[in-house]
Amino acid sequence: MRLVNLAAKVEQLDAAAQLLGSLPGIELTTIHQLGAEERFAELALGDTRLNLFERALHDTARPQPSPPGWLHVSYEVDDLAATLADKGWQEALVWGPETISGSFGRRRIAFLEPLPGICVELMEELGDA
Repeated sequence: MRLVNLAAKVEQLDAAAQLLGSLPGIELTTIHQLGAEERFAELALGDTRLNLFERALHDTARPQPSPPGWLHVSYEVDDLAATLADKGWQEALVWGPETISGSFGRRRIAFLEPLPGICVELMEELGDA
């Protein structure tokens, strides 16, 4: 398991990406397309990636949408199904697993909440479609 990125929810994607991308030490690397309608911004803070979203994918599984702020931390795993077979991860599952695709390629992802308010995304890279 390796850290891939941190994710945050913002009210206005383009404005937030422009503002953060103009700060010293932060670089806006790209705006990704996620499916047909969604987009997210990828920023680099040294070796760490920060992804900005206007909507959290896991909001559909929650009674109320996530407020703006920190959303989740993302980890890449070699085999998502094998990781989710663990009872501890199964009990923490909030959303998914689902396959998503966009300008970044294809991924199988799941969102988990092992502790209240702590959201973790596990992802398996599937390569290009």
